[in-house]
Amino acid sequence: MQWPPTSVGAPSPRSVEAIIADACLKGLLMLQLHPPTLVSLAGERPVASAVSRWQAGRGVWVTNLWHETIQVRDQAALRLLTLLDGSRTRTEIATAMADVLPAADAIAREQRIDEYLRQFGKHGFLTR
Repeated sequence: MQWPPTSVGAPSPRSVEAIIADACLKGLLMLQLHPPTLVSLAGERPVASAVSRWQAGRGVWVTNLWHETIQVRDQAALRLLTLLDGSRTRTEIATAMADVLPAADAIAREQRIDEYLRQFGKHGFLTR
């Protein structure tokens, strides 16, 4: 008889180090030596953290760069977060948001986006 008993096919326990290394290799986790750069004012090509963008595309709970999870119920805000990867100018973002931000004109839409970006900066989502 073997002690402690083992069940056939039971997974072997993995170390925390192995789990973290696996997550890094799969691109699910990024380790840094320094805290991320936060900005309160968005640039011409705004960037939100990759985690925030990913979460915003999947639900209403979004984690900022201070590791706080915030519920974002505004669908336009969630959509905007997903677009903030630095590849688009503010004007291109406004065009991409036309379906979820119906406004009388492009200037009004850009003003709403500017307000969202101010709020994202205030709540620690922006890196550039």
